[in-house]
Amino acid sequence: MKKELCSALGLPETAGDAEVIATVKALNAAKSDTGQKAMGVDPAAYAPRADLNAMETRAVEAEKQIAALNAETFKAKAAAAVDGAIKDGKIMPANREEYLALCSSDDGLEKMEKIFAKSPRIVGPDTQAPDSPPPSTEGTPALNAEEAGLAKAMGYTAEEFSKIRGGKK
Repeated sequence: MKKELCSALGLPETAGDAEVIATVKALNAAKSDTGQKAMGVDPAAYAPRADLNAMETRAVEAEKQIAALNAETFKAKAAAAVDGAIKDGKIMPANREEYLALCSSDDGLEKMEKIFAKSPRIVGPDTQAPDSPPPSTEGTPALNAEEAGLAKAMGYTAEEFSKIRGGKK
């Protein structure tokens, strides 16, 4: 049997037990190295490394662009939801930034859209704040109803009363 084993291992028939064992160990080590290489495919063996690097760079850049587009689209969707709620009188325009912050995630936007859908109108169409600032009254602000009543009770005109109070409200 030793003759056949030595012949299978490519050793002379006179090889000692130590040589046979060393040859078997060497063959097992080579077999496991080859098995590991076969399991982990080396891409450089199939495509030049420079091409792989270029493709990886393009893929990373494309992913960044897609993420930026998705973020931009999401911001526009959140702004549209909040602006729609303002237009419908469901939230005050002064609170726009806070509502946009609440809509900063998919979950938050979904919850806010549900809230907007269920919310009643809190601001009537006639009470919406104007888009432009009020016209200037050239130095003297107009008197409110209480001030006008006080001026009348004291016997002053609106202009005189404004001068007395120092032109300040």
